[in-house]
Amino acid sequence: DAVIGALPAGEYEVRRRVCPFESTGIVRRLALIVWASFSQGDINHITGDVNFLGLLMSRSRTVLTILDSASMHRLSGWRRWCFAMVWLRLPIWRAGRVTVISQATQQETTGYVRTDPAKLRLIPCCVPGGMSADRRVFPESHPRFLVVGTKPNKNLPRAVEALSGLPCTLVIIGELSETHRKLLVQHGVEAENHVDLDDATMALQYRAADVVMCISTYEGFGLPILEAQAVGCPLIASRRSPLQEVAGPGSCLVDPENVDEIRAAARRIIEDAAYRATLVQSGFENVRGYSPEAIARQYASVYDELLCGAL
Repeated sequence: DAVIGALPAGEYEVRRRVCPFESTGIVRRLALIVWASFSQGDINHITGDVNFLGLLMSRSRTVLTILDSASMHRLSGWRRWCFAMVWLRLPIWRAGRVTVISQATQQETTGYVRTDPAKLRLIPCCVPGGMSADRRVFPESHPRFLVVGTKPNKNLPRAVEALSGLPCTLVIIGELSETHRKLLVQHGVEAENHVDLDDATMALQYRAADVVMCISTYEGFGLPILEAQAVGCPLIASRRSPLQEVAGPGSCLVDPENVDEIRAAARRIIEDAAYRATLVQSGFENVRGYSPEAIARQYASVYDELLCGAL
């Protein structure tokens, strides 16, 4: 949505198509492939976890954005082979251009699929709308730490353990499992939990946070990094690709598997006002390169290549 809103005015007429039903099972997915073939425009841009939609689309008019290949780590046997074929190899072969959101995603994708490098473009995510800076005085006595996401790669258990004993509130966005709840009790961590937030409410949560933790063990990009930096919030991020490249100098980098290192980073941010200020200022400078306008210009360039027949 942010990219659509930032495309050059008057040059593109954008029609946003959403799958009419959930992408589950073979029959439904075959029906979605047919539906997509009848929903084409001059340029077709496929985003989200529906790469296979392009199998019957015009190759010369289709852009495919790949966010990550997490299922290649999660699946095994015939299911892994099926994902590699239907979500990666065939869609990449059928697309006129393929964009990836990070260098790490590009390396991962090309490790699974051989393709012409001329088809690939690295175009990162942009800052979502509504993420404006509105900072307040840092409450050193009881700051709010924000973690977005509760899936295993989000590394919530180590965040809980690292904050054990620190005077703070952990704000968690996403469904908590019974294991998560037991960990919070076990480590005596005061917590808030929110689910199913719309974009405006999510932006309010970022602005209410005092520290954002993005200590994932795996990401295709790491959007919470940009969101934290855009609102002027000190950030703790994983010292792993692509998160450390996305964050630039505007974060305190940690080993996501080292609880002591995560705890030390949290303590430093709580106790060192000058360090917090440095992180916030560096974050503001870093996030400028990820504005919707900057990213929209890169996508517009890809669209123009296809419109001009540069295949």
